[in-house]
Amino acid sequence: MWYAQAHPAEDFAETFAVWLNPNSRWQEQYANWPAIHKLRYVDEVMEEVGGQTAPVHNRRKAHPMRSLKHTLREHYERKKKFYCRDNPGLYDRDLRRIFAEKGGTADAGAFVESIRDEARMMVSRWTGASQLTIDRTLADMVKRVRFLRLALCKPREQAKVDVMMMLAVQTMNFVNDGKHRVAL
Repeated sequence: MWYAQAHPAEDFAETFAVWLNPNSRWQEQYANWPAIHKLRYVDEVMEEVGGQTAPVHNRRKAHPMRSLKHTLREHYERKKKFYCRDNPGLYDRDLRRIFAEKGGTADAGAFVESIRDEARMMVSRWTGASQLTIDRTLADMVKRVRFLRLALCKPREQAKVDVMMMLAVQTMNFVNDGKHRVAL
């Protein structure tokens, strides 16, 4: 889910990795991309500090492998619990405003899944919220529309706007309810 772009420290690490690779040809490859500005910045900073002696002279590892006591699966499960909400029923009223219980033309769950990537990216861009949190909210919405047997009853473009608006509102409610956490 575009982790590097969603996490500023990782985004910088990816930019630095591109700059550091002597075969990357980043000046040409990224000439017409917004990322060229970050790459030029890295180039300027490294030019300034390139001749300085490194402040750290030991080879101590911050987190050696032997100290890790849990698997990646356990790590990501903890992360999900930390960032996501577990009350999908709170979406029911809004979902019923967007979708119909009878007479619709298509399965609402399939529709929400069809716009999932676009909705996640758009809401993340406008709210600054974690794509993991937004994706979990979308997954909860899909489960609820299927549980409620809701169907698409309006034009797809209007339903897409409505879903994205609902998602943005729910995301901002979550961010502002005091339980929001920022990944470091």
